[in-house]
Amino acid sequence: MSNENKIKGNALEKAVHLIQETILKSDPKFAGIKFSIERNKIEIVAGVRHEIDVLVRTLPNSHYESVWIFECKNWNTPVGKNELIVLSEKVGAVGATKGFLVAREFTADAEAQAKLDNRLGLVLCTDEFLSPVSFNMMHSEHELAPIQISLKQRGVPPLEHPNRLDWKTISCRFNGRPVNFAQFVMSYADKAIEEDEKENQSKYKCESSHHGERSLLVKFDPGEFVADSMDVEYMRIDIKFWVAVRKLKLISKFEFKNQDRVFSFEPIDDLISGKQIQIDVVHRI
Repeated sequence: MSNENKIKGNALEKAVHLIQETILKSDPKFAGIKFSIERNKIEIVAGVRHEIDVLVRTLPNSHYESVWIFECKNWNTPVGKNELIVLSEKVGAVGATKGFLVAREFTADAEAQAKLDNRLGLVLCTDEFLSPVSFNMMHSEHELAPIQISLKQRGVPPLEHPNRLDWKTISCRFNGRPVNFAQFVMSYADKAIEEDEKENQSKYKCESSHHGERSLLVKFDPGEFVADSMDVEYMRIDIKFWVAVRKLKLISKFEFKNQDRVFSFEPIDDLISGKQIQIDVVHRI
């Protein structure tokens, strides 16, 4: 199999996986039902190796276990009856309840072959469709400069040159409960960044980079927030940050007849966390 065909096959398998997972998680009919979904699953029965593109088990390891298997053919040509015969053999070998062949088009012989076995089903898919929903996915990263914080002690005039706080050793209580000072401050910093995105939406709708600044004044009731035995009247947080906005590239999309649509975007490396972000969207019809 060429690398291009492998990529196409993996894209369809992933889409089928996502749809089945979404249905089992969101459909009220399956509420509370345990399930598992595996891709490229190898089942060995009586010494014979069977490779299954997507295998779904509901109520696994119970007397009521049900197994569905999906074979995915992301071909440019119609899928014929031989693929149905192979699928029928797999269904019988692994004891599956149902087996589905997913493809863009089927030959007349394949459609006739599917009618001979009520355990089999055909699922039509396409990537040539217009979606009523526009998916223009943007990813924004915020690189924060050191945050400036000032605490005002209740009943004491503000100091012209406040003492520098040690984030690592300061002891804080919020509503009588111990809190991590750094995490406490960052919760407000995150809200400030969210406000910046709401107020400057145009800057976040296209690939760009820009500088941002936010200042917050957080007031507390008496005894609500205590830092190193200081009853804090208010906390001022000054934030400066650099924003990088990048557009995510759509790498595959599928519509399944009378079912759902799946949109998959190219993975992107988050420059701040160092982790890779993968976004997939399932649109229920």
